Order: sequence, then C-alpha cells, then structure tokens
Amino acid sequence: MRFFKLIKYDLSYGIFNIKNLIKYIIFVLFFTAACFEFNGIINNIISYQDIAGASLGDVMFYVFGGMREYIPSPNEPFTIPYLWFLNHLLILYFTLHYASDDLSGVGQQMIYRAGGRIKWWVSKCIWNFTSVVSYYFISFTVIITYSLIKENAIKLSFSSFMRDIMYFGPKDLGLETWDIALEVSLMPFLVTLALSIFQMALSLVFKPAFAFIFSSVMLISSAYYLTPYLIGNFSMAVRSSKVVSNGVNLTDGIIATLVMIALGVVIGILAIRRYNVLSKE
Repeated sequence: MRFFKLIKYDLSYGIFNIKNLIKYIIFVLFFTAACFEFNGIINNIISYQDIAGASLGDVMFYVFGGMREYIPSPNEPFTIPYLWFLNHLLILYFTLHYASDDLSGVGQQMIYRAGGRIKWWVSKCIWNFTSVVSYYFISFTVIITYSLIKENAIKLSFSSFMRDIMYFGPKDLGLETWDIALEVSLMPFLVTLALSIFQMALSLVFKPAFAFIFSSVMLISSAYYLTPYLIGNFSMAVRSSKVVSNGVNLTDGIIATLVMIALGVVIGILAIRRYNVLSKE
C-alpha cells in the first residue's frame, strides 16, 4: 500500500502540480510555433504547385522527421534539426531534476515510506514514463488541433512535396515505400523515454548536469552521424530504411530503445542500493 501511495505522490507532485504548468505552456507554445512554421512553408508551396493541401502525417514528418544524412562538405555546414532537437531536449530537461531533488528534499524518509529503495526507484520510473507520455500527448494534441483547423487530411500519409521540404539526398526511395507511421509517432516517444530513463539513472551516479550533457551529446552526435549505434537516428523518420537506402531499421530501433530503457532501470537499481542518502541530505 505504501508503494502505491508513493506512486500517487510522484504523479500528483511530479506531473499534475500547478508548478509544472509553466512547462506545459512552454511545450504548447513550442509546438504551436512549429505548426505555424510548417503552415508558412506549405502556403508557399501551394502558391506555385497544384496541390490540395497537407496531411496530419506531413506535419508530424516536418516536426519529428529530423534531417537527412549529413555528408561533410565545405559547401554544406552542419546544422542541428532544431525542431527535432528541441522536442527531445525540452522533455529531457523537464524530467532531469525530479528524482535527485526528491532525494535532496526528503531523502531517507521517502525511501522508508516507499518500503525500500528499489520501490522508490520503480516509482520514479513510472513517474518518468508518465511524464514523457504527457508531453507527447500535448504535442500530438497541438498538431492534431492545427490539422483540424487547417482542414488537413487526418491520416498518417505523406505528400510528395515533403521530399523537397525535408531536403532528401540522392539515396532517397520512392514515395510508395514511405510506410513510416510508426517512425513519426512511436519512435520519437521511445527514444525520448529511453534517454530520459537513462539520464535519470545517471543522475544518481553523477550530477544531473552531467546526465543532461550526456543526453545532449547523444542527440547532437545522432544528427551528425547516420548509424544505428546512436539511438537518436531511430527517432528521425527521414533516416528510416523505408525512406533512404542506407537508413536505420524500425525493428532495430524498437529493440535498441527497449534495451536502453532496461539498462537505465538496472543502473538505477544498482545506484540507489549504494546511494548514501544521508550524505545527499
């Protein structure tokens, strides 16, 4: 019973708390701005092409799609796909401090009330999962609302003009192969969740700032290199094997994110069992 009370406390204080309202507002504003940016691009395309309009999938592809493979060249400087990057980074920052702050605040008392350190950690993992779900619920709600207002087709199909918008390279495949609904909906969520759980575990071993730097470097490196060994690639639909011939595989991405989540949970269990709560306080 104490364990379920702790989960209720974490969800109430860590998610459904008035103090978190500013985070949700920031997230709504960010995705609203992203939709307006997409709308401006689409209006320019419609002005000189005979197209009916965009779809919900087009909007999601634009926001979550990432960038095509970067090939170093003097004429092509490296740029971060800022919408993709900020989506992950904002969530990772918003979920960074809760676990470590909880130890700093009530520490040993909360662990005792939970009935043990492992139960305390499991509760934090449940809180983390629910937090990431809540942020993606907000992002999807904003994108769907925008699509309804603009009377876009509410389906995860993709228009041919997205090839021009996303700056495809010579290795892109035909539009008929773009069966990437999961790549633009599920994979960004799984990658964010995996990084969030892992950085929460790292924050028990190192300082939260180091854990956040790790996540940031992982994302930047993923944008720079197209490789399945950098997990951020799986959250960029434009780098899917269904879109480009040398892209990453969806199944591999699901396995990689689940392994990273499991690894983060295990590291957290090992870390909290050795954690000196009294020293932290």
